[in-house]
Amino acid sequence: MKLFVYKGFPTDFLAALTVLPLVDSEIASKKNVLLFDNKVRRALDRSLLNMEDDEEFWITYEEYALLKDRVELAVKDYGLEVVIYINNLYPEYYPIEFDLNEELLEEIRNNLDLETAAEQTIACKNFLSVYNSLESIDGELFASFYNYELEKGLKVTVSPYYPAAFSQDSIDVVDLHVHITNDIEGMHCKNCAMRIENVFNEQPDCMAKVDLAGKFVRIYTKKPVEEVVLKQTVWHAGYEPKTVTVEK
Repeated sequence: MKLFVYKGFPTDFLAALTVLPLVDSEIASKKNVLLFDNKVRRALDRSLLNMEDDEEFWITYEEYALLKDRVELAVKDYGLEVVIYINNLYPEYYPIEFDLNEELLEEIRNNLDLETAAEQTIACKNFLSVYNSLESIDGELFASFYNYELEKGLKVTVSPYYPAAFSQDSIDVVDLHVHITNDIEGMHCKNCAMRIENVFNEQPDCMAKVDLAGKFVRIYTKKPVEEVVLKQTVWHAGYEPKTVTVEK
């Protein structure tokens, strides 16, 4: 028995998988935690219990958060093999692909900031059982997961999905140069530069060099990267990016 868990992957990626999902349902519903209820949990439970020794299925990380205790029991009792693939194109913050209305957004943010003692709505509870932060970057919402796979004693294999970043030696084959310019706020010293470089260098097919004097970072990449992802990466390192320009 083998269960693949996909963490931070978009619906179009999941729709192209050749392995069958653990539960046959709409792909979008597998990521929309606002739809999770006892019916969804029972369907996942039943499918997990009915797995045969030679079967392989996949679930989203959102579903895994709902099912993790059952998965852990199946690992211990039945030898279930679990592989968690992480979408390392993003620095731990992933786009939210379902709608959050303004009232729910405010409730989630108040709870994350510990600014409310009011009882949580079911939708808020569902969100906060899976995600531990929520940020808006250029008008798009991103959230980070609770890293349940890091819990002590949990026997799962965790692996980045995409190949590791390339090295300085491969710069001659770079197809795209990206500048994040116009003063990266808060970047003042060599340690700042190293933090930004490291967070980019962890990404696949990507290498970064910071110019402290000009307060910009040049990213060498073999393939196009969305502007919001570039800004998000700088933001994740703890700094505020301004504009992005691309040279081919």
